[in-house]
Amino acid sequence: MKEIKAVIDPRKLDALQAALRGVHGFPGMIVTKAEAQAIHRMPHTVLQELTDRIACLHVEIVVADEVASQIYDAAVACLAAGVPGGSVVWMTDVIRASFVRKTL
Repeated sequence: MKEIKAVIDPRKLDALQAALRGVHGFPGMIVTKAEAQAIHRMPHTVLQELTDRIACLHVEIVVADEVASQIYDAAVACLAAGVPGGSVVWMTDVIRASFVRKTL
């Protein structure tokens, strides 16, 4: 299994969802509101101080190895347009995962 994570601009969420839904085997994703902290070189300006924290979304997807590359590639292709460095996507191995369901 693989875990695909991304930090994206909130305005990209709809496009990302549409792109990933087009991949057969896409299991869904967890989306969390987050803030990214920008790193500025000296000297600081008032504008840099005001934009020190940037609203973003953290996306997490756990998928089978068979579809991981397709989902990763679809996410990167979707997020490639826009501001350079505006998104980051990475994929890691999952050693073990259990999908727990509550039964009555």
